[in-house]
Amino acid sequence: MYNENIRAFLERVRQRLENNQFTFPPQNTPETNLIYSAVLLPFTCHENELKLIFTRRSAALERHRGQVSFPGGMIEKSDKDPIDTALRETCEEINICTSQVEIIGLLNPFDSQTGYLIFPVIGFIHDLEGLQGSGDEVDRVFCIPYAWLADPENSELTDYKTKDGIFRKVWFFKEYEGELLWGITAKITADFIALIEN
Repeated sequence: MYNENIRAFLERVRQRLENNQFTFPPQNTPETNLIYSAVLLPFTCHENELKLIFTRRSAALERHRGQVSFPGGMIEKSDKDPIDTALRETCEEINICTSQVEIIGLLNPFDSQTGYLIFPVIGFIHDLEGLQGSGDEVDRVFCIPYAWLADPENSELTDYKTKDGIFRKVWFFKEYEGELLWGITAKITADFIALIEN
């Protein structure tokens, strides 16, 4: 169970997300060939501190191997909405299932610039029992304190050269216990923090 400070934080998140307006499936998207996907931003209270859970993707995966990410994946026809997808993938990837997650709200979708439209779902995990990474998809599950992520000293928007030689502005966080949070996962994290804290 969470303390009063965390309860107040979650209520603030609910209020900030109330004004988000989008339809699913999205209407009038500029690229009709975008692949719809969803991720869970899984908050929890660990050692009496608000933390965000991340995974390090398996080095054996074809896409984004070894990168830090949120639990998530492509929206399947059997999923009624992005929340269904985020919960299903979270259960598959870190063994935390629907009954353990309180849904707080959704961010507006993000265009990854790599062919995906990502729907971020905000959730709070009350019970960490069973938490573990899927051997096929996840090499490690770990937490980063929200206060650390929200400290402007720990992140920056910087130039990044892609494999195609194109420079893009990309979010990077400082290494945390050997893990590097960057790219679209870092952008979703940074945008969420900006929405809640500003």
